[in-house]
Amino acid sequence: MSEDFYSIINGNSRFRSSNTDFRELAVSQNPEFIIIACSDSRVAPSIILDAPLGSIFEVRIAGEVMDESSLATVEFAVTVLGIRKIVVMGHTNCGAVTAAYENVSGKTGLPVGNSALIRMINSMSEDLKRIPAKVLNLDYCIRKNTNFQSLRLLEIKSVRSLLESRELTITNAIYDLKTGYIELFPIDPTPPAYPNLE
Repeated sequence: MSEDFYSIINGNSRFRSSNTDFRELAVSQNPEFIIIACSDSRVAPSIILDAPLGSIFEVRIAGEVMDESSLATVEFAVTVLGIRKIVVMGHTNCGAVTAAYENVSGKTGLPVGNSALIRMINSMSEDLKRIPAKVLNLDYCIRKNTNFQSLRLLEIKSVRSLLESRELTITNAIYDLKTGYIELFPIDPTPPAYPNLE
Protein backbone atom coordinates (compact mmCIF):
# COMPACT_ATOMS: atom_id res chain seq x y z
CA MET A 1 0.00 0.00 0.00
CA SER A 2 1.26 3.47 -0.87
CA GLU A 3 2.58 5.57 2.01
CA ASP A 4 0.26 8.31 0.75
CA PHE A 5 -2.62 6.55 2.49
CA TYR A 6 -0.98 5.69 5.81
CA SER A 7 -2.42 8.77 7.53
CA ILE A 8 -6.03 7.74 6.94
CA ILE A 9 -5.33 4.13 7.94
CA ASN A 10 -3.70 5.34 11.15
CA GLY A 11 -6.76 7.49 11.76
CA ASN A 12 -8.96 4.45 11.36
CA SER A 13 -6.85 2.57 13.90
CA ARG A 14 -7.35 5.38 16.41
CA PHE A 15 -11.08 5.38 15.70
CA ARG A 16 -11.42 1.64 16.32
CA SER A 17 -9.50 1.81 19.57
CA SER A 18 -11.41 4.77 20.99
CA ASN A 19 -14.94 4.14 19.73
CA THR A 20 -17.09 1.06 20.16
CA ASP A 21 -20.36 2.46 18.79
CA PHE A 22 -19.67 1.01 15.36
CA ARG A 23 -20.07 -2.52 16.74
CA GLU A 24 -23.61 -1.82 17.96
CA LEU A 25 -24.48 -0.08 14.69
CA ALA A 26 -23.23 -2.94 12.55
CA VAL A 27 -26.63 -4.63 12.64
CA SER A 28 -28.80 -1.62 11.76
CA GLN A 29 -28.95 2.16 11.69
CA ASN A 30 -31.58 4.53 13.05
CA PRO A 31 -30.44 8.11 12.34
CA GLU A 32 -32.64 10.96 13.52
CA PHE A 33 -31.72 13.51 10.86
CA ILE A 34 -30.98 13.68 7.16
CA ILE A 35 -28.47 16.47 6.58
CA ILE A 36 -27.85 17.51 3.00
CA ALA A 37 -24.63 19.47 2.82
CA CYS A 38 -21.86 20.56 0.50
CA SER A 39 -18.95 18.19 -0.01
CA ASP A 40 -16.53 20.94 1.09
CA SER A 41 -13.97 19.36 3.43
CA ARG A 42 -14.68 22.01 6.09
CA VAL A 43 -18.39 21.24 6.28
CA ALA A 44 -18.61 17.73 7.74
CA PRO A 45 -22.03 17.65 9.49
CA SER A 46 -21.27 14.96 12.07
CA ILE A 47 -18.14 16.82 13.16
CA ILE A 48 -19.43 20.40 13.24
CA LEU A 49 -22.55 19.22 15.10
CA ASP A 50 -20.55 17.01 17.47
CA ALA A 51 -23.02 14.24 16.65
CA PRO A 52 -22.53 10.61 17.68
CA LEU A 53 -21.89 7.98 15.06
CA GLY A 54 -25.12 6.79 13.45
CA SER A 55 -27.25 9.80 14.39
CA ILE A 56 -27.02 11.65 11.05
CA PHE A 57 -27.68 10.35 7.55
CA GLU A 58 -25.45 12.56 5.43
CA VAL A 59 -26.01 13.41 1.78
CA ARG A 60 -23.07 15.44 0.48
CA ILE A 61 -22.54 16.95 -2.94
CA ALA A 62 -20.98 20.21 -4.16
CA GLY A 63 -23.38 23.08 -3.54
CA GLU A 64 -25.77 20.62 -1.88
CA VAL A 65 -27.31 20.27 -5.35
CA MET A 66 -30.32 17.97 -5.46
CA ASP A 67 -29.58 15.97 -8.59
CA GLU A 68 -31.20 12.63 -9.36
CA SER A 69 -28.75 10.63 -7.24
CA SER A 70 -29.15 12.98 -4.27
CA LEU A 71 -32.94 12.83 -4.50
CA ALA A 72 -32.84 9.04 -4.67
CA THR A 73 -30.60 8.95 -1.58
CA VAL A 74 -33.01 11.15 0.37
CA GLU A 75 -35.95 9.05 -0.79
CA PHE A 76 -34.21 5.94 0.56
CA ALA A 77 -33.58 7.62 3.91
CA VAL A 78 -37.21 8.71 4.22
CA THR A 79 -38.99 5.62 2.92
CA VAL A 80 -36.66 2.86 4.12
CA LEU A 81 -35.04 4.31 7.24
CA GLY A 82 -38.08 6.33 8.25
CA ILE A 83 -36.25 9.60 8.94
CA ARG A 84 -38.59 12.55 9.38
CA LYS A 85 -36.24 15.51 9.95
CA ILE A 86 -34.31 17.03 7.05
CA VAL A 87 -31.79 19.86 7.11
CA VAL A 88 -30.44 21.38 3.90
CA MET A 89 -27.25 23.14 4.89
CA GLY A 90 -25.34 25.61 2.77
CA HIS A 91 -22.21 27.40 3.93
CA THR A 92 -20.42 30.71 3.52
CA ASN A 93 -17.89 31.05 0.70
CA CYS A 94 -19.28 28.00 -1.10
CA GLY A 95 -17.14 27.36 -4.16
CA ALA A 96 -19.95 25.86 -6.22
CA VAL A 97 -22.35 28.74 -5.55
CA THR A 98 -19.52 31.22 -6.13
CA ALA A 99 -18.91 29.73 -9.59
CA ALA A 100 -22.61 29.99 -10.45
CA TYR A 101 -22.85 33.51 -9.00
CA GLU A 102 -19.85 34.73 -10.99
CA ASN A 103 -21.30 33.13 -14.09
CA VAL A 104 -24.67 34.86 -13.63
CA SER A 105 -23.23 38.23 -12.59
CA GLY A 106 -20.89 38.31 -15.57
CA LYS A 107 -17.73 38.34 -13.49
CA THR A 108 -16.48 35.23 -15.21
CA GLY A 109 -17.69 32.75 -17.77
CA LEU A 110 -17.65 28.99 -17.77
CA PRO A 111 -15.34 27.05 -20.06
CA VAL A 112 -17.08 25.68 -23.10
CA GLY A 113 -17.91 22.01 -22.79
CA ASN A 114 -20.28 19.46 -21.36
CA SER A 115 -18.47 18.13 -18.32
CA ALA A 116 -20.42 17.10 -15.22
CA LEU A 117 -19.03 20.14 -13.37
CA ILE A 118 -20.13 22.60 -16.06
CA ARG A 119 -23.60 21.04 -16.24
CA MET A 120 -23.96 21.35 -12.46
CA ILE A 121 -22.88 24.99 -12.39
CA ASN A 122 -25.13 25.81 -15.32
CA SER A 123 -28.05 24.25 -13.46
CA MET A 124 -27.31 26.35 -10.37
CA SER A 125 -26.90 29.43 -12.57
CA GLU A 126 -30.40 28.97 -13.97
CA ASP A 127 -31.77 29.14 -10.41
CA LEU A 128 -29.73 32.19 -9.53
CA LYS A 129 -30.91 34.03 -12.65
CA ARG A 130 -34.28 34.33 -10.91
CA ILE A 131 -32.74 36.67 -8.34
CA PRO A 132 -33.22 40.38 -9.14
CA ALA A 133 -29.99 42.22 -9.90
CA LYS A 134 -30.58 44.61 -6.98
CA VAL A 135 -29.98 41.83 -4.44
CA LEU A 136 -27.56 39.70 -6.45
CA ASN A 137 -24.62 39.17 -4.11
CA LEU A 138 -22.81 36.02 -3.04
CA ASP A 139 -24.21 35.73 0.49
CA TYR A 140 -27.76 36.15 -0.76
CA CYS A 141 -27.18 33.61 -3.54
CA ILE A 142 -25.91 31.09 -0.99
CA ARG A 143 -29.12 31.46 1.05
CA LYS A 144 -31.34 31.27 -2.03
CA ASN A 145 -29.49 28.24 -3.38
CA THR A 146 -30.08 26.44 -0.07
CA ASN A 147 -33.78 27.22 -0.35
CA PHE A 148 -33.92 26.14 -4.01
CA GLN A 149 -32.42 22.77 -3.08
CA SER A 150 -34.87 22.35 -0.18
CA LEU A 151 -37.76 22.90 -2.55
CA ARG A 152 -36.38 20.27 -4.93
CA LEU A 153 -37.01 17.72 -2.20
CA LEU A 154 -40.70 18.16 -2.96
CA GLU A 155 -40.08 16.31 -6.22
CA ILE A 156 -39.93 13.18 -4.04
CA LYS A 157 -43.53 12.00 -3.71
CA SER A 158 -43.06 10.50 -0.25
CA VAL A 159 -41.39 13.65 1.07
CA ARG A 160 -44.11 15.89 -0.32
CA SER A 161 -46.87 13.69 1.12
CA LEU A 162 -45.29 13.49 4.58
CA LEU A 163 -44.63 17.22 4.59
CA GLU A 164 -48.25 17.97 3.70
CA SER A 165 -49.46 15.69 6.51
CA ARG A 166 -46.99 17.36 8.90
CA GLU A 167 -45.24 14.08 9.60
CA LEU A 168 -41.96 15.38 8.21
CA THR A 169 -40.10 18.67 8.62
CA ILE A 170 -37.51 20.40 6.44
CA THR A 171 -35.41 23.39 7.39
CA ASN A 172 -32.66 25.41 5.78
CA ALA A 173 -29.34 26.12 7.46
CA ILE A 174 -26.18 28.10 6.75
CA TYR A 175 -22.84 27.18 8.32
CA ASP A 176 -20.45 30.08 8.79
CA LEU A 177 -16.90 28.93 8.09
CA LYS A 178 -15.36 31.77 10.10
CA THR A 179 -17.45 31.55 13.27
CA GLY A 180 -18.45 27.88 13.22
CA TYR A 181 -22.05 29.01 13.84
CA ILE A 182 -25.05 27.37 12.17
CA GLU A 183 -28.08 29.52 11.43
CA LEU A 184 -31.41 27.80 10.82
CA PHE A 185 -34.02 29.52 8.66
CA PRO A 186 -37.37 28.35 7.29
CA ILE A 187 -38.12 27.34 3.74
CA ASP A 188 -39.62 29.99 1.50
CA PRO A 189 -42.30 27.92 -0.26
CA THR A 190 -42.97 30.34 -3.10
CA PRO A 191 -39.77 31.07 -5.01
CA PRO A 192 -38.78 33.42 -6.35
CA ALA A 193 -39.87 35.37 -3.26
CA TYR A 194 -37.55 38.23 -2.48
CA PRO A 195 -37.46 41.26 -0.21
CA ASN A 196 -39.60 44.25 -1.15
CA LEU A 197 -37.50 46.06 -3.70
CA GLU A 198 -39.75 49.12 -4.04
